[in-house]
Amino acid sequence: MRATCLTPVALLATILTFGCAKSKPNDYVTRAELRELLAAPGADSELAFAAERQGDLARLASATFVAPATAPTSAPQASAMADQYTQRLSDALRAVDQSLDVCANNIANAETTAFKASHAVRNDAGSIDFQFDHSQGSLTNTNRPLDVAISGIGFFRVKILASQGDGFGYTRNGNFFVNNEGQLVLGMGDGYKLDPPITVPPGTTEISISESGDVQVLEPGKEDKTQVGRLQLALFINAEGLHLLGGSIFIPTQASGIAMLKSPSGGGTGTIMQGFLESSNVDLGREYIRVRFLTNWRNAILRAIDAGR
Repeated sequence: MRATCLTPVALLATILTFGCAKSKPNDYVTRAELRELLAAPGADSELAFAAERQGDLARLASATFVAPATAPTSAPQASAMADQYTQRLSDALRAVDQSLDVCANNIANAETTAFKASHAVRNDAGSIDFQFDHSQGSLTNTNRPLDVAISGIGFFRVKILASQGDGFGYTRNGNFFVNNEGQLVLGMGDGYKLDPPITVPPGTTEISISESGDVQVLEPGKEDKTQVGRLQLALFINAEGLHLLGGSIFIPTQASGIAMLKSPSGGGTGTIMQGFLESSNVDLGREYIRVRFLTNWRNAILRAIDAGR
């Protein structure tokens, strides 16, 4: 039975106060608990996790308009409670919308070279952050000599604007080209120059790149290849703390720590695979599950709200 002392807004907002895996219908749900229910499913056991939360949602919706035993007895108290509940509802829906935006961005970049998917995680304060998944995507054979992939956890370093981060960007995208100055550049944007720089002599007829990053070229009139440089890979103490600059370019933050440059095949960076590119690590099946799950959550909450108007 509805409490007549509550305002309509307070009645609508009681959706956030009952039923969420609680044994007593009048127990209040904390904001952290609410965010836990509405967060996007984690990386493991999405289906089981989603089913459990759908059960929580059903209990939540069924108890939407049950008044608490300690319902306010005055209009000011009811108004204050309404404001509190409305803020919780707003935060919850915002969390759902943010999660849906992240899913949409992941899906849109499923074919982007070396793109890293992101997902919702709860921080120590109980609120939602979004974190990149830096697990390796599958390696696709392109047979192009200047396409190189990293089998491991390192990053290529390229020169970007001095005002951005430390002036260097870090990427898993190894789609390189030779610019008009003979320098190796990344095939995105205006062509970010590889660092340390590698210059290919004019007229080069063959380029080979070893697993350890040695770049050798065959020049006209020569029988033997000449080494013109060595690829270096960057490591971070906490790659999840990197900030996405755009596309597949990241810049370091205080959370990621500074870049540590090492030679491939040494120091745990990984090895170089010539003629391959790393695909996006977006799992489309998982993302569609998340979208369906989050959309159902949002629609069910809105239907419960509309039923009380």
